[in-house]
Amino acid sequence: MSFADGASYILEIETSSGSGVFVAAGCQKNTDNPHQRTVIDVSNKCNHPHRTLIAGGVRSNDITASGIYSSEQGQQLLEAAYISGAVTTFKLANPDTNDELEGPYVVSAYSKTGDDEGAVQYSVTLLSAGAPTTETGPS
Repeated sequence: MSFADGASYILEIETSSGSGVFVAAGCQKNTDNPHQRTVIDVSNKCNHPHRTLIAGGVRSNDITASGIYSSEQGQQLLEAAYISGAVTTFKLANPDTNDELEGPYVVSAYSKTGDDEGAVQYSVTLLSAGAPTTETGPS
C-alpha cells in the first residue's frame, strides 16, 4: 500500500456540462470524503419485535474541502455552481498517486475568506447526486 500526501489533493470542476474538460478550483488544505450507507427502516407492527431493513440502503459520497484557489476560472465556476444549485461534475484528484474520484455533486455550502496577509481561501461542501467513479493509480 502506498501512502498519499493529503496536501496533494486538487478539487477540479468541469468547465461545461458533459465536456469532460476540468479546471482546478484549488489545492486543498483539508479534505473529508466520507462514504456512507443510510439504511432504510421499514419496520412495522406486522414484523414486531424485529426490525426490517431494505437491503442496500441509500449510499452517499459527499466531499467537504477547504483550500486556496489556484485559478480564477475555477473560482468563478465554483461560485456559479453554488449560485445555480445545479448538479455539476467535480473531480477530487491526487496527481502524486493518480487517484481520482469523479461524479455529480451539488454545492450545498460555500464560503470565501481572505485576510490582509494571505491568499483567498474557500470552503465547500459537495453532496453526491449520483454514483461517482474512481480511478486508482499504480501502487
